[in-house]
Amino acid sequence: MKKTLATAVLLVVIHVLGMLAGCCTEHYTLCVKFNGFNALNLDNTGAVPVFQTSDTIPAAAYTLRLSMDVEEDFCHENNSVNWSPLNSALATSCGEKYTLVLEDSIVALSITGLSDFDAEHPAGSDLTGLFIGPETYKLNGQTGDNFEYSYIDDYHFFLVKKPDAVRQHQFIATLTFSSGAVVSDTTNTVILGL
Repeated sequence: MKKTLATAVLLVVIHVLGMLAGCCTEHYTLCVKFNGFNALNLDNTGAVPVFQTSDTIPAAAYTLRLSMDVEEDFCHENNSVNWSPLNSALATSCGEKYTLVLEDSIVALSITGLSDFDAEHPAGSDLTGLFIGPETYKLNGQTGDNFEYSYIDDYHFFLVKKPDAVRQHQFIATLTFSSGAVVSDTTNTVILGL
């Protein structure tokens, strides 16, 4: 009986050691293609920003969301490191790495108001400086583990200055890419309350 138990324990130890020794990291490159974006009004009054549900959002809670429409596809697969026959036989894997390659990086953002914001910012003014958000829009070459990407597909820009009066507003968000392409979208109308 002791010999059978010792044999079973030994087999389990060999199996576990084989799995650990056979651990590999697979590396894939994903090409990310930008198809467009939507500029959306969010209300940040609560714990998290929510989509606009009424005509009015308090100016202090207004958030502009750029919801990116991207496609990801495998460009090529790099060979695994530390490959072991046990991985194939036991279908084990210790992790996968993904590198994202954006076909065309975002190099600039501008936000324009379609109505008078205040005395310094009449209709048609650049309001980019009145919003805070991500400091970088360049997504190229970011890496992530197991499809938890480190690039963002939704950018949030928080309004940091109130308009001088309660009125309807629309914003045009414009993205400029490294290729020179320029893409814009306009938000729905929103009344910014004081």
